[in-house]
Amino acid sequence: MRTLLKALLILIISIIVIAIALAAYIMIKNPLGLRDVFVASYIKDNSVLSTVNNVNNADNIPASSTYDHPLLNDEQEAMAAKAGIDVSKLPSEITPEQQQCVNSKLGEARVLEIIKGAEPSPLEMIKVVPCF
Repeated sequence: MRTLLKALLILIISIIVIAIALAAYIMIKNPLGLRDVFVASYIKDNSVLSTVNNVNNADNIPASSTYDHPLLNDEQEAMAAKAGIDVSKLPSEITPEQQQCVNSKLGEARVLEIIKGAEPSPLEMIKVVPCF
């Protein structure tokens, strides 16, 4: 009976270790873009609360859909709203310190691509949040 219990315990611990190793591999190596899928689903699941909090009580329209941000085009605003970001709370001016922070997080070449209209990944958005 004790050997059966030991074998079962070893099996359960082995499965947990394999699951943790697999999750770490996916987060570090990003095979087939799986990390972006997991991060995007995490952002989507957690954005429901912020979307509910951003609704105007007067006419039940999310605040981000009526606000025209001076630094973002319509497509970028729509993407931010889809990710659960309230565009009206984003800074309308970027300071040199914020620019330097974003450049250090993403690299200057990637920042220029995003400025020209490239779509930032969910992971990139998460990386630059502390800059603002």
